[in-house]
Amino acid sequence: MSRATSQLWIDAISRYPLKTYSRMVGALATIPVPRNFREALWRPLAANFGMDLSEAEFAPSEYETFGDLFVRRLKPGQRPIDSGKASVVSPVDARVSAAGRATGRSLIQAKGVDYSLAELLGDAELAEALDGGEYLTLYLQPKDYHRIHCPLDAEIVAARRISGTLYPVQPWAVKYLRGLFVRNQRLVVEMKSSLGRFAVVCVGASGVGSIDSAFGEVDGEVRYQTPVGIGKGDELAAFNLGSTVIVVFEADSVALGAVNLHDDVKVGQVLGRGIRKGARGADSGDTIDSGQQND
Repeated sequence: MSRATSQLWIDAISRYPLKTYSRMVGALATIPVPRNFREALWRPLAANFGMDLSEAEFAPSEYETFGDLFVRRLKPGQRPIDSGKASVVSPVDARVSAAGRATGRSLIQAKGVDYSLAELLGDAELAEALDGGEYLTLYLQPKDYHRIHCPLDAEIVAARRISGTLYPVQPWAVKYLRGLFVRNQRLVVEMKSSLGRFAVVCVGASGVGSIDSAFGEVDGEVRYQTPVGIGKGDELAAFNLGSTVIVVFEADSVALGAVNLHDDVKVGQVLGRGIRKGARGADSGDTIDSGQQND
């Protein structure tokens, strides 16, 4: 899409009632379909989006609504989780759309466009703690499996919902709509592990009216007096249609050298290794060049 065409789309969606649109999409996605019609309806729709229903936990006829189909779980064993003690694994099925190192408490959104880490996280202290750490931006397409998992054995120490709009997060919008990720609704999950602190940020998008957490209700900000233990590969959250997950790690804790910009990744696939001195099983790995970013 050309810059001029993209700008026309951005001007249009900036005036469009995106929350109303997302509520409408959400309402349509929850309309029950009689069992006798599901197979004939879901298979063509899935093929149109490119969804692989052979991986789904159940047959198409078992999904009562389109929303159920989108947040489908997978058959056991479809996403093996790397068992290396210091490995960092992908939390989602997605494409790597940006990668690098947080510098000056900012991240790259697209070439020549950055955004504030503190605004993204909704917490200046956490942004300070993660400054200088490596990050990945992972873009989920509508065809992808839409549950989000934990990249490390960890403890959830806090979570917060941050209100905002629901702009689309397709690459053309990310490239031209400045500050998109800090303008959209999001769920921020703050965690700590043997390698240090990190955050998983689930960014909403148009058509994605809700992000459901798997570890309990999050209304506003929740800080856990007793942190919630979670294993590598365990489910964190889920959302509908396509969206984005951003993972940010403490400086000098991990090296995300196992994937490159524009790579497609799957849940459980190795993204990198722990490098913190004294971390059991850690090795140095190769960091992704902090100059890599969405073109």
